Amino acid sequence: MSVPRVKVFGVIVVTVACLLQACAVHSACSEQPTCSVEPSVGVPNDLVGSWTLVWWNDSARLPPNPITLVVGDGEIFGNSGCNAYQGTLADASDGVFRTSGLGTTLAICDEPTVQAETTYELLLQATTGWLIAGDSLILSSETNELLRFVST
Repeated sequence: MSVPRVKVFGVIVVTVACLLQACAVHSACSEQPTCSVEPSVGVPNDLVGSWTLVWWNDSARLPPNPITLVVGDGEIFGNSGCNAYQGTLADASDGVFRTSGLGTTLAICDEPTVQAETTYELLLQATTGWLIAGDSLILSSETNELLRFVST
């Protein structure tokens, strides 16, 4: 059974539109070495900014490529090693960190990077809390530290 051309074309159009929207949303940050974002109501100033991953609890070694996180006006975005990602910061009050609607671009990456991106995305989605310790942002679940970033 073949898929009708109209359906395939529609999927392609929607995918391209989503990718263009993701690029447009963050175009102001694409030309800067570090992105400056303004906090929204409910996003504490300490949390807002650009962060680079320096530790995660999945393994003793870091992913093969740098992973970044930018926290801004009710949103998060960054690079997960090969692909750009973005999502909504649904709650960041009183040490709570909840994301929703995470999406990524679909670049072709080598297998170690794909595995690292998958792990990072799962850990990010499992995050329920945050804490600033010096120049570090610590994201955690109810029982464990999951991700540690430094301010960039």
